[in-house]
Amino acid sequence: MTSYSASDIADRIEGAAGVSSPGQPQPPGAEWLYLRYLNRAHAMAVSRYADSASIDSAMRGACRLTFGPAQLRAHHDRDVLARWSKNLDAEIDGNARNRSYSAPNTHPAGDDEQVEPMSVRSVGIVGTGIMATGITQTYLAAGIDVSVASRSTESSAKFSANLDRALTRQRIDDNTRAAITDRVHVAEGYGHLRTCDLVIECVAENFTTKTAVFCALDRLCPSTTVLATTTSSLQICDIAAFTDTPTRVIGMHFFNPANTMPLIELIATHKSAPRTITIAENAAKLAGKEVVRCGDRPGFIVNALLIPYLNDALRVLRTTRNAPDLDCTMRRFGFPMGPVALLELIGLDVALTIQHTLKAAFGDDESVPDPLLAALVENNILGRKNRTTVAEFLAAATPATDVSRRSVNSL
Repeated sequence: MTSYSASDIADRIEGAAGVSSPGQPQPPGAEWLYLRYLNRAHAMAVSRYADSASIDSAMRGACRLTFGPAQLRAHHDRDVLARWSKNLDAEIDGNARNRSYSAPNTHPAGDDEQVEPMSVRSVGIVGTGIMATGITQTYLAAGIDVSVASRSTESSAKFSANLDRALTRQRIDDNTRAAITDRVHVAEGYGHLRTCDLVIECVAENFTTKTAVFCALDRLCPSTTVLATTTSSLQICDIAAFTDTPTRVIGMHFFNPANTMPLIELIATHKSAPRTITIAENAAKLAGKEVVRCGDRPGFIVNALLIPYLNDALRVLRTTRNAPDLDCTMRRFGFPMGPVALLELIGLDVALTIQHTLKAAFGDDESVPDPLLAALVENNILGRKNRTTVAEFLAAATPATDVSRRSVNSL
C-alpha cells in the first residue's frame, strides 16, 4: 500500500461507503470494520491511555501498516466520520469509550531518582517455542550472550535444532554460525539463569503457567536481575504479585516473528523501579527495537485494537460468508494483510484467549468474543498452526452438508 497516500485511502473508503448520502444502517461490511478500528483507536487516545502518536507508532510497528489510525482519521472530515458512524452503526459502545485506562508508568510514584544507562551483557530466556527462538536470534545478533531454560532435554534439543535451522536460513558461513551458537547455553531448568542481567519469560499465554515461572525465578535470581514477561494480554501487576520483589518485574511484549518485527511494547507497573524500566528499555534498544511505553492494562495498545478488529471481522463474515473478499477489500483500505489471513497467522485460539481476557477485564459488549470465533476454535480451525482455514470452514459449515460441525448459519 505504499503507493497510496493516507488521503487516497480515505477517499477510496468514503467512496465505497457512500457516506455522503444518509440511509438505513447497513449490514456490517469492510467499511464498517475500518471505521470501527478508527473509532476504537480514537477512544483510546481520548481516554489518555496513550497519545495518538504512540498509538500510530505501535500499530505501524506491530502490523506493518503504512499509516496509523490517527493518520488515517485526520484525512476524514469530522462531520463525515460522525455521519458515517451513525449510518453504518459503527460507533463504539459507550462503556468501552469510557474505560478507565492507567497511563504508562514513566515515573513511579515516590521515586524521582535519575537512573544512569545500564548495560545488558547477558539475557535469559524461559521457553523454547517460536517466540523464544526469535528473541534468542535477536539478542545473538546484537552480540549478547543468551541462556535458554527448557522443560526437558528433548525440548532443549528441539530448540537447538530450530535455532540452527533459523541461522542457516540467514546464509552465514559455518564459522560465523559456530561462533554465534557458542554464545547460547540451552539447558533444562533455571539454574543457569542466575548470572543473567535480564530474564525474559516466553511460555504459553496462561496465567497459572506464567506465575509459576515468576515464583521460581524470584527465588532463584539475585535481586539485581530484571524479570520480564512477554504476555500479550495479561496485566503485569497481577503476575508481579506472585513475587516478593515486584519492583523488578516488567512487561516486554515482542511481536512474532521477534527477530524481524521492529516493535516492543514496554509495560511498567506502578511498582516497577526506575532501574527496572531503564534496563528493560536499554535491552529493547540493544535489540534494535522501537519502544512504545504502555500502561498496565490487558491488551496494551496493539492487542486492545487489533484483537477487537479481528473479532469484528468475524461478525462481518457471519453476514458475507466470503473471507477472501473481505481480506482483499481491507488490503485496498491500507492493511498489508487481510483480517482473516492475520487471524490464521496469529492463531484463532490465541485470538479467542486474548478476547476472553479483554472481556474479563472490561466486561463491556465490545469485548465479547464473536460466536463465529468460538465456533471456529471449537471445530479446531486454528489457522496456519494446523493448516486449517476460515474459508474452508465457512464453505462446509452448513447443516445439510456436515452435521458434525457447529452451524455458522445458526450463529
